[in-house]
Amino acid sequence: MTRPGFTEHGLQFVWDPTSLSSLMKCQRRHQYEIREGWRMPEESYHLEFGKFLHFADEMIAGALVGSADPDDALLTGLAALLRYTFDEATGKYWDSGDKYKNIKNLFRSVIWGFDEVATRLPTVTVGGKPAVELMVAHGLGAATGSDHVFVLTAKLDRIASDGFGAWIVEKKTTKNSIDDNYFGRFAPNVQISQQAALARDLAVDDELRIQGVMVEARQVSAWQATKPLTPGVKRKPRELPYEGHNFARAVTQPVKIGADRSNEWISVTIPAWLAVAEKCHRENLWPMNEAACNLDGGCPFKKVCNKPPELRAGFLKSNFVQVLWDPVHG
Repeated sequence: MTRPGFTEHGLQFVWDPTSLSSLMKCQRRHQYEIREGWRMPEESYHLEFGKFLHFADEMIAGALVGSADPDDALLTGLAALLRYTFDEATGKYWDSGDKYKNIKNLFRSVIWGFDEVATRLPTVTVGGKPAVELMVAHGLGAATGSDHVFVLTAKLDRIASDGFGAWIVEKKTTKNSIDDNYFGRFAPNVQISQQAALARDLAVDDELRIQGVMVEARQVSAWQATKPLTPGVKRKPRELPYEGHNFARAVTQPVKIGADRSNEWISVTIPAWLAVAEKCHRENLWPMNEAACNLDGGCPFKKVCNKPPELRAGFLKSNFVQVLWDPVHG
């Protein structure tokens, strides 16, 4: 069975930001992470938690476009999330097995973040439908030796209006402080650049032109109490006997990307990296980039690459889980 976004010979021809970012960091990492789908066990529930949050926000944003009362829109989203996280086969709700990113704190994150984020900028429509969870694509030239053209894709959380123009809204959660250093990571940024380039000429209703990407950052902190509360004794917030996610605040900041930057992304950056991917596939050789092993807290495959080549496959099977990435649907 042919995998979505790949030819029958294994050449990836559909490229989303996740696939591109992995390739740009390290071709060996791309082999393990995207082509073979290896993930750290704890990473799987991080992805699930994020997927559920996005789903709830999508349901709420769609309800608000229909001029629903904000409280009704929130209830609509929560009801949909209840159904979405229920597994009829087992008769149980999603269980991450994690003390922080679990279903109870999932619903808390949706509720606590609602007033701060969900109603900040109204969602626009595209083709008469709410512009939420949109997939955009852009075709490039044909891959060497293949009938498939390369296709770039990106998923847009939603498109909103600030009264003057339209903005792609990209939702993020972080445990770190939301400051200039935090927002600095989004310019330049693979995901932001691809979203802006692919959506620049999107036909938004009311003839609004897309100005760039608006990053909505939710600061979430987690702690675990070490001592019980003593009546009459004041405690610092981090000492409160509460486990899980505490929604602290939300901050939005625009990332404007001009047409020149988007043109460079499509005509220079992307062709150069797709040529790298094509060469690696043709030669079946995905080299390690040792300069990237310690970036962003360290590559999850660092221990794998430190093993002798003949032991790596067994180490992956023993310490990772396989969740194949779908570049077509994101």
